[in-house]
Amino acid sequence: MAKIDVLNPEFEAEQPAKVLMANRSTLVEPVTITVIENSKPHAKELLTYLAEGLRERLPIAEVIIHSKSSAGKPIDADEAEMLAVRSHLVVSGLGDCGACTACSLHDAVQMEAHGIPTALVITEPFAPIVASFAPTVGMEEYTSSIMVPHRVGFMNDEDLRKLADSIIDEAIVCLTA
Repeated sequence: MAKIDVLNPEFEAEQPAKVLMANRSTLVEPVTITVIENSKPHAKELLTYLAEGLRERLPIAEVIIHSKSSAGKPIDADEAEMLAVRSHLVVSGLGDCGACTACSLHDAVQMEAHGIPTALVITEPFAPIVASFAPTVGMEEYTSSIMVPHRVGFMNDEDLRKLADSIIDEAIVCLTA
């Protein structure tokens, strides 16, 4: 009788360290807000307009734009640490597909792990990815997402500005409440 070896490709991976949402509070002193934009079409424009709108409503002294070279790759640990040293608040995005949503969420969770309140901007169809992927990167539930309509990449500049204006209040809640 022949012997058959059955290999099981599953393995027990280490569980990621548990990450809690950073403490939020009312801002009194001027702060630095960092935008982590993932290079998706119009991500930089939308998130920059959002940061500019926040600057009009919150005591923001400086806006830093950090542009990633790829939407499908999260920032590495060294980048997260460097950004955390310079930032008081972060806006991450734009999640408008599966991989870029997961990577932008990973960026946000890394910043939260450094104690930096972060708002994640994603398009509506990808909210389930945030819910299902958050535990994979150590956060039971990520509760600081801002949903925008899908297809931001096809919007003109005027519509991007209007969209940014429409989510400012929600961003303030995500970052300070």
